[in-house]
Amino acid sequence: MKIFMMMILAFISLHAVTISANKATYNAGETITVTLADVTGNNSNWVGIFQKGVPSTWDYDLQDQWFDFRNGTLTLTAPQLSGEYEVRLFYNDSLKMEKKVNFKVKGADATITLNKTTYKTGEPIDITLNNVQGVQDNWVGIFQKGAANTWANDLQDQWFEFRNGTVHMKAPDVPGDYEVRLFYNDSLLMAKKASFKINALPVVLSTDKAQYNDGDKITVSYANVAGAQNNWIGLFPKNMPSNWDNVLEEAWLDNRNGTVTFTAPEFPGDYEVRLFYNDSFHLGKKTTLNVKKIIKPRAPTLYEDAEDGRTLGWFTVSGPDFVKNVKVTGSRSIWGNARWDGDHYPRQNHSSYKKVLDNGEVWSNTDQFILALDTIGHTGCMRFGVEVRTKQGFRAITLSTWFDRKHYPPQKQIYNDGYIELTYPIPVALRYAGRHSVQYNLQALLHQLEPNNDIISVDAFYMSGYSRGAGGVDNIRLLSQ
Repeated sequence: MKIFMMMILAFISLHAVTISANKATYNAGETITVTLADVTGNNSNWVGIFQKGVPSTWDYDLQDQWFDFRNGTLTLTAPQLSGEYEVRLFYNDSLKMEKKVNFKVKGADATITLNKTTYKTGEPIDITLNNVQGVQDNWVGIFQKGAANTWANDLQDQWFEFRNGTVHMKAPDVPGDYEVRLFYNDSLLMAKKASFKINALPVVLSTDKAQYNDGDKITVSYANVAGAQNNWIGLFPKNMPSNWDNVLEEAWLDNRNGTVTFTAPEFPGDYEVRLFYNDSFHLGKKTTLNVKKIIKPRAPTLYEDAEDGRTLGWFTVSGPDFVKNVKVTGSRSIWGNARWDGDHYPRQNHSSYKKVLDNGEVWSNTDQFILALDTIGHTGCMRFGVEVRTKQGFRAITLSTWFDRKHYPPQKQIYNDGYIELTYPIPVALRYAGRHSVQYNLQALLHQLEPNNDIISVDAFYMSGYSRGAGGVDNIRLLSQ
């Protein structure tokens, strides 16, 4: 049995496939004679030239030739690029290597030089090539430094048909380190390379204004944005995180330079326009803008004109009497009786009346803070005002001719129950006979005594009673401006 197995192995050894080349070293372009013996398989057997050490894939096949003999020769051409190579044998149109033979190629190396080593994005690149082997199917490509020689990594390419000459390409849009690589024979076998760098121009992001009214068009200009796809600009509330929940509007970019438009948000405040790269939240640039709310003046709100002869919405705060709708100086007005606590000065008027809405609800006017009314004189003293809600709580803003008569300055008084009254002098002449139209900026009055406070709403009008049986108020209204 042992002798039989040895005979089989000897037979196989005597008839194993062999492949040889007529020389070990060739000049570029020289003919290579390949001798094959004891080849098995079918008409789909083939040989190919590969750079030594590269995988057996079609991408690395520099030349190939199919044959249909068992024993014979065929010819190939030595590659143009100096280096070490292999002729590899494959069966049945496959990429499973059966045998190989090594050889070398010597020749003058090609050179590749660039007109600069550093470029701006989009700038022309002049590539000078010398001593290029062959004149067909040679090409140069731009690759990111360190990227493998694959078609997927080829950012730009250009084929040429000269031995010495220049080709022109364009610097990539994305800053970084790159290489121009020379390839022979429509392959991915790199012959030479030259490195260069792309320096980015400063990215510019700006808006046409710093402040907008709600609803205004916001024009956003951008320039020198790296890349031209999947970059985008979004509108965000200032200081809010960059995520989709906080994106108020977005626009996708098609170019490195251009403009996009947004609409100023409804709510006042500070906002940011942010630039992001490659469909991500990788922030490239941002700029801030402000939006203010347009308060469109509305028609005056009339709370009392007395023309209907009624007293709806009025009630007595203190004293035994109730207001009356009376006719004075040719038109109607609201009058309330005064109740003094004695016959000699100083006396206190204990009558007080309030005006709310006809249905008994408070006014709750949140955007009209100018009080306007007509006063009808012929009284000993005139005192009226409004109740307001402020950021610091309830306030009563009182206007008094008594303060003017006594030359009192504006003053703030806090009562035992926490009631806060702010009283201001108004001309004593208002108590004399005749109709007087007056206006008072309630916000400005509040700021005189409480500069850090603001009115939230005006809720009601109030007044003290009138003596002498005449006078009153009419055309009580709030204005925007």
